[in-house]
Amino acid sequence: MPHSMPHIPLFVPEDVYDPDPANAYTCVIEHIDAEVGRVVDV
Repeated sequence: MPHSMPHIPLFVPEDVYDPDPANAYTCVIEHIDAEVGRVVDV
């Protein structure tokens, strides 16, 4: 399951958004991990 999301521009939904730029990449990776987990659980 390829994701282009961890490349600039970074994007995460508002419910996991952190305005601190130092946390931007971490938020993206955690969001991808959670979404892949949802797919695997199905």
